[in-house]
Amino acid sequence: MKGWSSPAKEQQYYTGTVVEIKEQDSKIDGDKVLYSIILDNGEYLNVTKNSRFYVTSSDFYQADAKFSKMRIEADFNNVNVGNKVESWTRQVNNHLFEIYELTIK
Repeated sequence: MKGWSSPAKEQQYYTGTVVEIKEQDSKIDGDKVLYSIILDNGEYLNVTKNSRFYVTSSDFYQADAKFSKMRIEADFNNVNVGNKVESWTRQVNNHLFEIYELTIK
């Protein structure tokens, strides 16, 4: 079965602490899953080639800053067991939801 022509427009929001990271290297309806991130609330978040990662930082200096946090692009390698995260997922085919954005808090 072939994947959808484009991901769903709706996204789902999750927060939690990473308790496990599993290498998958599998396909679901033609779309490749690289890893699964399991949160402390039991949610499974699937990492695909489209997943984007960020780290939240309050360690910055800008004299006229009107913001209190900065989000910096990161790699999957920055995600570790014990990290508190927030994530937006989206459905990409009949059976697969992928991480669209995951931010390490």
